[in-house]
Amino acid sequence: MILSRKIRVRGKVQGVRFRHYIQDKVHEIGGVAGFIRNEPDGSVYMEVQGERDKIKDLVIACHVGNGVSEATKVDVHIAQVNGFKKFEVK
Repeated sequence: MILSRKIRVRGKVQGVRFRHYIQDKVHEIGGVAGFIRNEPDGSVYMEVQGERDKIKDLVIACHVGNGVSEATKVDVHIAQVNGFKKFEVK
């Protein structure tokens, strides 16, 4: 079953290659589509869709970070499936 989630990550997540780290994780996990972007408030926002376990792995990656980033809060909300075909960094 394909799920869709809106995820907002707060903390030290801009200017530390966090979006590219997540893009690499998406490629590693496979089967996840959507987008990720920086927000004006300093957070990173993404909309993703994929199988439950793959989305769970991505959320865990948000918490773990890339060794330079530091997520202080990760909010995950249910979203409607949008038919994303690939994952994009915006």
